[in-house]
Amino acid sequence: FAFGDNFANKNAIMFNLHSEFVRAEAIDLLLDAFDNGRRNATSVTRILQLVQNLNGVRPACLMLYPIAPAKNFDTIVGFVSIIQNWDAVIGRAIPTNAKGMDFVLSDSYTSFTYTITTDSTVTLKGKGDLH
Repeated sequence: FAFGDNFANKNAIMFNLHSEFVRAEAIDLLLDAFDNGRRNATSVTRILQLVQNLNGVRPACLMLYPIAPAKNFDTIVGFVSIIQNWDAVIGRAIPTNAKGMDFVLSDSYTSFTYTITTDSTVTLKGKGDLH
């Protein structure tokens, strides 16, 4: 293995994004949008667990962008996939003086509650609306 056994993303290398329902749903929505003429479409998964985040629950999402050949914008040849861990997003979005605040992240299927401590650290409290 080129990166060694401690490489954080080793479980994501060659992972079939279409093999799991939430990821496949986002890919299919992007393909449908592309087929309907929306060439600059982006698709975002609902809340999921990344395959590389194996040490406990860490809600995240994938953002998918289509890749098309330079001279054939009617064909998708791949995707750019960007991961987003929600605790990191929340941590960058809150002011540095925020403290003692709970934040509930939810989509149509699930929700998670985070707490922001006195040093502006974002910590997952757990699954559900716990505030």
